[in-house]
Amino acid sequence: MADRHSIWYAIITYLPDQIRYERMNVGVIIGDKYSQQISFKLLSSTNRKFNNFFWSPLERKTYQVSIEHLEFLLKNIQNEMSIFSVPKYNNTDWNTWLGAQLPNGIFISTPHTARAMT
Repeated sequence: MADRHSIWYAIITYLPDQIRYERMNVGVIIGDKYSQQISFKLLSSTNRKFNNFFWSPLERKTYQVSIEHLEFLLKNIQNEMSIFSVPKYNNTDWNTWLGAQLPNGIFISTPHTARAMT
């Protein structure tokens, strides 16, 4: 029987317009305390969820640029960060953790803990 161990996860949300306040969960960041690795998964920009989400081509383009920037930041820290440097554990914020300002319209939730199989 496989052992269970703790992981943390944070939801990545995109909010194109602060006034409309329509948001969409577009990804997840997962940190494995067991292996000390961080991974992430983002929704494809061709996902059909986006068909009616954007009000203009400019909003869609802004999203694509924001996601590309976030993906770049996450790839840079993916193998360098300790699980204990995550904002929940060291009273910092996501901007400090990523080493840059979060892209326009991107928000990352407070990390939550879950149990996973080894």
